[in-house]
Amino acid sequence: MSVFELAMKHVSTRVFLQRDIDEGDLTRILEVARRAPSAWNMQSYHVIAVRDQSLTSSPP
Repeated sequence: MSVFELAMKHVSTRVFLQRDIDEGDLTRILEVARRAPSAWNMQSYHVIAVRDQSLTSSPP
């Protein structure tokens, strides 16, 4: 698959299932996010993975 084809298949998800994600899947997702390029390689992003839903009710 070319980069163009991959970009054309991009979707934004705003509705999520209320179930836990497998630890191995989470590790793979976070590794891909860590390696993803940022604009001009500024790396100006943070990834926060929260497993305890009670912690998501108030912003940090």
